[in-house]
Amino acid sequence: MGSSLFYAPEPTPKRTYLGDELKRALAPRLWGDDGSLSNGIAYFDESHILYLQGIMDAGIEEAAVLIDAINKYGTIQIGRES
Repeated sequence: MGSSLFYAPEPTPKRTYLGDELKRALAPRLWGDDGSLSNGIAYFDESHILYLQGIMDAGIEEAAVLIDAINKYGTIQIGRES
């Protein structure tokens, strides 16, 4: 079963869905798997920007969406759902 990656500003529950490449890059650190499992939530803030910039340096440009969201909202939820 596949899952989708999303982020939402806290505390607003509006979700923006992101691609599988970014989900697979984040999954080992956030959830300890390859990104194929279904559910999970993490919270990112300014302390995660360097990590996300590293993901961008590895060629996953979509991480910029999360950096922009953190800069705009302060703290965001990152999660997956099936």
